[in-house]
Amino acid sequence: MALTRLNVPGLILYGGSIAPGRFQNRDVTIADVFEAVGAHVAGRLTDSELQEVENRACPGRAPVAVSTPPTPWPPSMEFIGLSPMGTASIPATDLAKTRLAYAAASW
Repeated sequence: MALTRLNVPGLILYGGSIAPGRFQNRDVTIADVFEAVGAHVAGRLTDSELQEVENRACPGRAPVAVSTPPTPWPPSMEFIGLSPMGTASIPATDLAKTRLAYAAASW
């Protein structure tokens, strides 16, 4: 919104998706935390197990941590030219994301 209102050059860099965490030898995401809360309420998970799932589900930085259809705005920003093409699919913790940010600053 600010880019269009201020009429100044700029671009948007999407932060990328978060990698899943690991719990009991399997990948876990925020969706697993929701299920763990239900299991805890039903008495199938202890307080400490629920806490461990919560702590491990989102291990890094990123805005999206759930296995659902992705938000449509990152590729849309590429399509209309506000983001460099191909950047929306780079995960948040990938070093390519950092290199991209530095490269974009020099364009």
